[in-house]
Amino acid sequence: MAGSGTMPVINKHLEKAERLLQKGKLEAALEEFLLARKEEPGNDAIVLEVADVYHRLNKVRECRQCYGYLFDKYAEKNDTSKAGEFFQKLQNLGPMEPKRLIAFAQVVEKQNSQKAIEYYKQALEAASGQDPEASLQSLQGWAALQPSSIEVHQRMAELASKMARKALAASAYNKVGDLLVAGKKYAEAVDALEEAYRLSG
Repeated sequence: MAGSGTMPVINKHLEKAERLLQKGKLEAALEEFLLARKEEPGNDAIVLEVADVYHRLNKVRECRQCYGYLFDKYAEKNDTSKAGEFFQKLQNLGPMEPKRLIAFAQVVEKQNSQKAIEYYKQALEAASGQDPEASLQSLQGWAALQPSSIEVHQRMAELASKMARKALAASAYNKVGDLLVAGKKYAEAVDALEEAYRLSG
């Protein structure tokens, strides 16, 4: 903080940006907001203002970057309501990236496992074929919330095996085997357990 007095430093760029905004000078206001942000990098209110101006200028990509930054920040802090708010804003701007769908599923899973499963499924769809790492993460999250689903563990086992993640594949096949035994499907269970044994070498 500059000066030795106790007066808080007023961000001049913010004042100027607000004035320009009132006059409808969006480009000039945006420049001032970005300068203000440099002075106060931790101030989310400025990021929101910037996002709003980008939105009004039809710069969707830049607007998404702002909301994405805020979403990531609050998802990391596990702040459900804030993360939810920015997730909503991101969703309104187009399809979501798998990693953000997974992050939001992780944020909501303690309060609403059904909702979290939906987001894991969406992430899986969004990632399919393009991002095996994200697909695997989605299946792991989903499997943890639906531990008795043979299908989910089976898919996780197959994908992990394809990705040469042997320990994970083996434990997933083991789980499939146990679930099949519990369902008295012994022949299928033997196949899964043999696969688990082969993978764990």
